[in-house]
Amino acid sequence: MFGFPEPQDNHYEVINALFRTFPDVHFFVVKNSILLAGGVSTATRFHTPFKVPTRSKPEISISVSSVNSVKSSGTLGGYIQPKITQSTDKSLLKYKGAKFALTCAHVLLSEDQDYPDVSVPSTVMLNTYKSALRDEMDRYPKDSMEHDSYSAELQSVDKYSFPLGQVVWGERIVLKNKRLSDIAIVKLDDSLQVTENSLGDDVDSYNPSLKFQNTKVKKVIGKDEYYRHSRVFKIGASSNYTTGYLNSVKMVYWLDGSIQTSEFVVSNSAKSMFAMGGDSGSLILNDLQDQAGLGVLGMLHSYDGERREIGLFTPMDELLKRLQDVTGVEWVFI
Repeated sequence: MFGFPEPQDNHYEVINALFRTFPDVHFFVVKNSILLAGGVSTATRFHTPFKVPTRSKPEISISVSSVNSVKSSGTLGGYIQPKITQSTDKSLLKYKGAKFALTCAHVLLSEDQDYPDVSVPSTVMLNTYKSALRDEMDRYPKDSMEHDSYSAELQSVDKYSFPLGQVVWGERIVLKNKRLSDIAIVKLDDSLQVTENSLGDDVDSYNPSLKFQNTKVKKVIGKDEYYRHSRVFKIGASSNYTTGYLNSVKMVYWLDGSIQTSEFVVSNSAKSMFAMGGDSGSLILNDLQDQAGLGVLGMLHSYDGERREIGLFTPMDELLKRLQDVTGVEWVFI
């Protein structure tokens, strides 16, 4: 017998009587209480509209912005590092062992500040989320469970944020070859212990193959290998996981007062988009055919199309070559 908050003597007497009647059956009394199945749990769990990164080893493809950003928000592309050798310029020796985050310059740079501090998740997304929580909280009486739940989540939102580092270089210019260079690198905060480019352990909800080693970037795929890696995907901070096909023809378009060309991806579905605002900086990725892991083909910098089904990107080997031309040092993915 169970469900007695406080068992009494008569309860035990009933059990003894039953035991004497059926000696081969065990009976016992349990101190407990019966709760209504329709009761409402007081613990409410909120699901943030952005991915909350691991504090010491933040994943790639999370939202990112400058600390003081009001509108501009993007996606953290990946982690890179310079190959410092004895012949490297002495002014760069201080960066030996340092690690950097990669994203688009238009996400982080502004006219007000050349070297802004950067945080994850995006300050813009955090503020938007807090505003939505505040609006919902105000709809309920102050002594209600709903009001208290929204209030508790509102107070905890800032705990999700932490410093990523500081921008040390970036540019958004059209090069002589009519190619757009839209890149910024962020020197990682000393508190971070990044050792790999990983999408995290929760992306298998998008695709079951994104598990174990298949969440980690292992190789940069050059343009001469694109024909072997035509089916690609990206995980952006806004539109999350989308897939598409590389187009063999370059797009010619007008931007910033000049004609430019760019590689581009077309969504694999005529009715779905490939990218949207907030996805800039996300990597164009592909499952490697000859080994476990992911290959990176490029970095998304904009989108186009009536349904946003076209994603424009810069090949990764071009971005790394541009960094080498500017710094005089070879750069590689961690």
